Amino acid sequence: MDKLRKVNGELQDENIPLERAMQLYEEGMKLSKQADELLSKAETRIKKLGD
Repeated sequence: MDKLRKVNGELQDENIPLERAMQLYEEGMKLSKQADELLSKAETRIKKLGD
């Protein structure tokens, strides 16, 4: 999450070069997908514990 916040913070800079913005966007999407997968796995584990 810290990496994702850092990426988001950098993307807020209005003077960021387009190439860097694209790199950060790709990195952010990758990190977001990883976080979503981790949350999904955690949710599945929690549901199993409740059964």
